Amino acid sequence: MQNTSPREDLVLVSSRKTLEAADLADFAQSRSLGEVIVESDTDRARVLLSERHFSFAFIGLPDTEDRGTLLTALSAERTHIVLLDDSGVAAGSPSLRVVSRPFTDIDLEGAISGGITAVDVQDPQ
Repeated sequence: MQNTSPREDLVLVSSRKTLEAADLADFAQSRSLGEVIVESDTDRARVLLSERHFSFAFIGLPDTEDRGTLLTALSAERTHIVLLDDSGVAAGSPSLRVVSRPFTDIDLEGAISGGITAVDVQDPQ
């Protein structure tokens, strides 16, 4: 039987915005976060998160995506997820940091080091 222990050096970058994905991949490589896998399709990125262990995942939240469904699907146990959001109103958690667009390398540094606190969003109803 093949050993399928998780690799600690994989980074997932998923964004439908080509330049954003390239910037995120460059950021991950420049910080030596691990081998970068870029996947522009959000559904495929969810499958990859469920099939493999990533130490980090940078996910660009599409404007048209159902936020609740996506955030539930991204609840990976051991993956530190940085979610890039246009409005910055998605709820964060200890393993899910939300960074508003436009973002800088300093914003991403804070997110991977835990310097950005989780965002609590109250339901307006």
